[in-house]
Amino acid sequence: MYGYISSAFRAFILTTLLLLSGMLPVKNAYCDLPPYKIINVKNIVRLNSKEEEQYKDYFVNFGTENGARVGGELKIYRDVKIHSAVEDIDDKDVSIAIGSLKIIKVEADSCIARLLSMRDRGETALVEYDAVMIGDVAVPVLSEALPDEVITLPGTILFDFDKATIRKSAGMILKNIAEKVKGQNYSRVVIDGHTDSIGSNRYNMGLSRRRAQSVFKHLTKRYDLRKGLFEINGFGEEKPVTGNKTKSGRQKNRRVEISFYK
Repeated sequence: MYGYISSAFRAFILTTLLLLSGMLPVKNAYCDLPPYKIINVKNIVRLNSKEEEQYKDYFVNFGTENGARVGGELKIYRDVKIHSAVEDIDDKDVSIAIGSLKIIKVEADSCIARLLSMRDRGETALVEYDAVMIGDVAVPVLSEALPDEVITLPGTILFDFDKATIRKSAGMILKNIAEKVKGQNYSRVVIDGHTDSIGSNRYNMGLSRRRAQSVFKHLTKRYDLRKGLFEINGFGEEKPVTGNKTKSGRQKNRRVEISFYK
């Protein structure tokens, strides 16, 4: 009797905690959306500045016909079964959120995406592999609007290492950005600062925001652009475009992205 209660109680507590944490949506939490899935994974190896850079391209059966756009985000879920230790309690089919991808290329019926974030395997013992896999479910993140254009400015061009003061040599690049804003009827311009993983997360958050602020101040003060048009964000190391293990990878992650919305 006590063993039965203990097992049932443990199963109940585990499921409840996971549900409350958001790790464990109920089965088919995405049931109102088409069943887009990871259909292929391709390992990419590039030699850049004598350093080997590795990453993965994820192919998803979600294309422009379904509303896919470059820059869009996909939440990745994995279907798993929780086996009940109690005879009278059925096994549960659940879907666990394991990470997210960012779309980098789209075609009519498919897209290619790269890793944006991955849930730490230590957060849940229910995920057997700590990687996005073929067959995982991809759910588009609904957004009010995706940018009409995104321009990425490498941090090495705009700033000295670990600094937030704009280099004089970056003046012409920002002048072109200002002219672009003046020449188009944009409703919103978003400036996002990003860093690599060197240093603490808290420090990188501050540095990335200071860099975004510097670009904002340069554009609004020097070129008299309307301040209310801009939105400023600092993401630190949270949204890398590639790995931080190589020098070339870290250079790519140190960047400022400017998104234009009409």
